[in-house]
Amino acid sequence: MAHQGLTRRTPLLLQALPRCVSRGDTYLEAALLLPSYLDVTYVAAKRGSGPADRAVLLAHGAGADKDAPALVAISDALRAAGIPSLRFNFAYRAAGRRAPDRMPVLQATLRDAAADLARRTRLDPERIVFGGRSMGGRVASMCIAEGDPALGLVLLAYPLHPPGKPEQLRVEHLRDIAVPT
Repeated sequence: MAHQGLTRRTPLLLQALPRCVSRGDTYLEAALLLPSYLDVTYVAAKRGSGPADRAVLLAHGAGADKDAPALVAISDALRAAGIPSLRFNFAYRAAGRRAPDRMPVLQATLRDAAADLARRTRLDPERIVFGGRSMGGRVASMCIAEGDPALGLVLLAYPLHPPGKPEQLRVEHLRDIAVPT
């Protein structure tokens, strides 16, 4: 049940909050209230590297979390190159569950994390690179295919087909991606 003052464009996770701060038909920034933000790792650019002109959002795979070795290694390399990054746990991981949420909830979490990274870095959303490993990459690619603003897309071990169904491909939306991948 949506709360009064929320619109169709309000992130799904905000709609799930027991109470929400709203102003007219827009919502106020509430990233810090979301369950997924209880477990975020923001890695700032190396000191002395100057202001960043881009940042990278890294989403984990279904069986991992934000501290997966591949994501940590990429985050460390980005820091050394002067590029800030943000690794986050999807809401189901932050809640201690093993099974991933449905795609709309995963996408809402990724979108909220992207907004949080843009806020932290003071960059326009178009300067954020979405990325992820396996399921996280699929969620990122689906958001960009649906028109989310992004500078680029990084896919690590993209899951071309659902587990146990090699005959079924999950690539239809990839043709709708118009950013460097």
